[in-house]
Amino acid sequence: MEVWILRGTDPETLEEKINKQLEEVEKVKSLFHTPTVQYQTAVVPQMRGDKVTGYKVEYSAMVAVEAKPLFQEA
Repeated sequence: MEVWILRGTDPETLEEKINKQLEEVEKVKSLFHTPTVQYQTAVVPQMRGDKVTGYKVEYSAMVAVEAKPLFQEA
């Protein structure tokens, strides 16, 4: 199984990274099953010392594909 963790600062950046990765998988699609994509958004506090000064949203996605068997058993 191949797994890629992609991160972006906004949804558009993350979408570009996902599409680029899926294009790479598509080039060798005969070797892999259909890819799985899972998304996650996290709100992370920005700290200065012991005080929260703001929040930052982080976007991430996991793209996973499982390799097809090279030989089939009879």
